[in-house]
Amino acid sequence: MSIPAVAPVGPATPAEPAAPRTPDARTVHAAKAFERVMLEQLTKEMAASAAPEDSGDGASAATNAYRDMLPAAMADALSQSGGIGIATQLQATLAAANAPVPADAPATAAPSAGTPSTDVPAATPGVAALPTGVAL
Repeated sequence: MSIPAVAPVGPATPAEPAAPRTPDARTVHAAKAFERVMLEQLTKEMAASAAPEDSGDGASAATNAYRDMLPAAMADALSQSGGIGIATQLQATLAAANAPVPADAPATAAPSAGTPSTDVPAATPGVAALPTGVAL
């Protein structure tokens, strides 16, 4: 008995890595706005924790008004000086999520409703093995 020879397919060409996608203007604006809002919330909490405990400190209305504007001014200054890196990371994440899928990428199908899930391997630390036929 002989086994028929398999014809060669050709030289394997390595897949080229996808070029990093640059975020569009809306993504950049949204990421910077998100970081600015988050910085304002952080500076408000910081200012509240640094405020004197007794409210009868004799401060004038103008002093209190400026004290209330301080967190927003600090957040603006931090954002304009480059922020703390949240916007950059968010832009990269959004750009990667919106990257086109290569035509030769394998298709992944979601399991049907009656199919048991196999997403959690039995050897995952801290996760008990499921009995046969039990779906997550």
